[in-house]
Amino acid sequence: MRAPSSYIQAARILDAPAKFPWKGTGMHFGPSQGTKLHEVFGKLTTCGLTTVCAMVEEWLVWRLHASVDVDLLLDQIDATLAWEFDRCYRDLSSLRLQKKTPAEQAIGDGVWMVQLLTEDDKWTGGLVAIDKAAALVSITRQTLDDKPKRAFNTWLDFAIGRAAKLEPRPKRKKPAYSDFDSKEEYIEATRPYFGQPFPREALNPDIDYEPEDRERYLSRFLEGLDWKKNSFLRPPADMKKLGFKGTPYKL
Repeated sequence: MRAPSSYIQAARILDAPAKFPWKGTGMHFGPSQGTKLHEVFGKLTTCGLTTVCAMVEEWLVWRLHASVDVDLLLDQIDATLAWEFDRCYRDLSSLRLQKKTPAEQAIGDGVWMVQLLTEDDKWTGGLVAIDKAAALVSITRQTLDDKPKRAFNTWLDFAIGRAAKLEPRPKRKKPAYSDFDSKEEYIEATRPYFGQPFPREALNPDIDYEPEDRERYLSRFLEGLDWKKNSFLRPPADMKKLGFKGTPYKL
């Protein structure tokens, strides 16, 4: 099993009691709009928001590590981060999660929010599901006691601030599909709103991250993925069949 990031270990959630207040599946999504969290999430590119939410899911996975399949879920998170490079990387068709216990339900709800946030239509200009990102945060907070929740909130403020600086969504209004003669032109014009792959290291407060490190971290991430072991990653040959251009698992 992989180890959690140092800032998650410092929050001492690995030793937290297994039980937490829980009303059931779909009961802890929080407000769907109008909060400060929705506002700040709306200032991020799709890639920036995806990496923030992938790291939020890591908090949730490690909080509930004693009750869930950690390796399976970390593989799913890796596949989600790979999705930022190209949607051909990820295949979640085999993902099946139990939802019997509170821990399983919390994980199931959280993973579902990440899936909705990163549906493949986002690659072709689809609307960013800010409400799903906020719901994921609400689910995660629900599982945390007061002290680790404060640690999570401190990290989240840092992560959002870092993402807003390095992956800001353009301030100008996103163009409408009807403004273009072809789907390809629309996708190209809205690419700045989707953004560029955003490394998880940028959201680790214990790493002295600099913008010029981005390519190095992204390259290391891609080359470190193992599609033979991670069932949510496609083999290179299958990616090519889907139209992937370039060399799979290389930046």
